[in-house]
Amino acid sequence: MPNSGSGRLSIVLLPAILLVGYGAQAWRHQLATASSITAQQLIDQPEAWVAFEADVTISHPGQPPVVGRYYRSVSGSFRLQTGATLKDIRVVSIKNTIDGVWYVYSKAKERWTRHQDVQAMPIDHPPMRIKRGFGLQPYQFRLALRPGESPNYRATVGLTAYQRSDPTDPDGTYNLYVPELNMFPVLAQEGVNGRREAYTNIDLKEPAIELFYPPPGVPVEEGAPIGPPPKRNP
Repeated sequence: MPNSGSGRLSIVLLPAILLVGYGAQAWRHQLATASSITAQQLIDQPEAWVAFEADVTISHPGQPPVVGRYYRSVSGSFRLQTGATLKDIRVVSIKNTIDGVWYVYSKAKERWTRHQDVQAMPIDHPPMRIKRGFGLQPYQFRLALRPGESPNYRATVGLTAYQRSDPTDPDGTYNLYVPELNMFPVLAQEGVNGRREAYTNIDLKEPAIELFYPPPGVPVEEGAPIGPPPKRNP
């Protein structure tokens, strides 16, 4: 079962991006297209992107937690902003699917950068559908993680979830994915290093479009493209 823990104030730039964009959902390579599998093989979930906003807390044992906000649009665009407090945001990572770019802000460097998204999909590209199996099991409880609810991972009413544990990790890597949110990982707990990322206060609403761009008038530098490393010839 998930457990709580304090965290490390380590607000890292690209790892934070990869976590939400590519890294945290790397297991999606196990998916299949709708043309190759039947509806009965898919976990029941929305076929279009579900918009929502949420609080996020990232923690490591023995260190102060990193807190922030997460926003996702019906376009699939998302924004993750984190810092020491909600009023002291140090890093902002934006994936803008409309423009096919990432926008990144670093308070330490006092600048915004723009990065071409190497893996940009068409604007009308729907979210991936998740196939049953691959270590995903229906979670026996509901999740009380909506606004006004005290976070509870053993509730009798609330969001449904699927759990995924790593059998090769004796320390208990553990994840909870919510079908209503396109299988978004609302809890990701790493057993080896104790890192824990939890989303609460989940509000099903469309965020303001301005959140998926840098503030008007600020200078934005051009950065290197973001995506997988190029393949090497054998």
